[in-house]
Order: sequence, then C-alpha cells, then structure tokens
Amino acid sequence: IASLLTDVLHVGIDLKQCKTFYDPAFRTLYDGTEISGTEEAIKGEMKEVWERMRGTEGEDMRLRIKEVKSRLRESLANGRAGRDMAKL
Repeated sequence: IASLLTDVLHVGIDLKQCKTFYDPAFRTLYDGTEISGTEEAIKGEMKEVWERMRGTEGEDMRLRIKEVKSRLRESLANGRAGRDMAKL
C-alpha cells in the first residue's frame, strides 16, 4: 500500500531512514540512498519532508488526495466494493 500511495498515486512521501535492515547488503536502496537509520538521519529526513509538504509538492499532493478520496467514495457508493460491504 505504501508503494501505491507514494509511487503510483503520488500522495505520500517514503520515509527511507525509518526502514530497518539487519543485512548491510540491503542498506543501499534502489535510488542510491544509504540507510543509516540514526536519530540524526531520521530527524534530517523529517525536516526535509516537512519543508516539501509546506511547499508546492505538498499542495499538489493535497489536491491529488482529494481526487483519490472522491474516487474511493464513488466506488464504495456505486461499485462492487460497496455492494460487497453491504452484504457483511
């Protein structure tokens, strides 16, 4: 779900420094990010994310999530998911 939200729908930001890997071979991500997972690295990443969310990137995400919300509500009200939930 996290990948869907961040990579497909673009309504979230992946917090990479919060990931934990015991095997050092996995501490370098596909984009070259080195995961240290230290408190300092996590705080630095969080500061960067808050700055991004306060800017145009955050505004764009808020607009996209409104569209996602609308589509989900429509699907629940008129789609198969809604009919199946009503059966429960």
